[in-house]
Amino acid sequence: MNKQDYLRLIKQQLNQMDTDTSLDIMTQILRTFDEKAAKGYSEREIIEQLGNPSKLILSYQNSSAEIMAPKLKVHEEVRVEVTESVPAEEEGTVVVPLASEVEQDTVQSGGTGNSGAIVRFLLGLMIGLPILLVLFSVALAGMAAAAFAFLQGLIMTFDLPYQIWQFPFNIREDFSLLVGIGLIMVGSGLITLFISALIGIYHGFKNLIKGNFRSI
Repeated sequence: MNKQDYLRLIKQQLNQMDTDTSLDIMTQILRTFDEKAAKGYSEREIIEQLGNPSKLILSYQNSSAEIMAPKLKVHEEVRVEVTESVPAEEEGTVVVPLASEVEQDTVQSGGTGNSGAIVRFLLGLMIGLPILLVLFSVALAGMAAAAFAFLQGLIMTFDLPYQIWQFPFNIREDFSLLVGIGLIMVGSGLITLFISALIGIYHGFKNLIKGNFRSI
């Protein structure tokens, strides 16, 4: 029997073991072959010294178990010491704070929250309120201009004896009807648009005031 045949028998025995153990045993056997061969032993002599593959693997398993036993014992002792030294709070004991401590924390957090809410309220009024007022003024001015255009369109369409403003140019009589209808359409569309804008500005102002007061 040569080295390859012997190692083949070893692998057949190791297939029934887990990967780590089989790899460790195979590594030790190969190391033994290398050490013996370096000392001048032939493959046959090395195989005779190693002996039966089953007994050889069993001896490696027993030696590994003897080496691991003290380590396991040390780990168990450490685990017991750690378990005994765990404070009662970490083992599930609930620590209930005193009522005075709870009240003090509540007062401190409440005071901090109120001051922050007041600052946010003032900033909201200083920034949001002027913007809403400007938008409200623009929407009102636009709606007034749209209303004038709508009325002028009615006057020109139905040839009413009224005049809201004078155009800076002359309009031919045959185009007066078309210009009037166009002014009515543009004016009504702009009025609808600016009314929607005013509704949105109102809701923005309402949410600004309500949100700030609610935060306080």
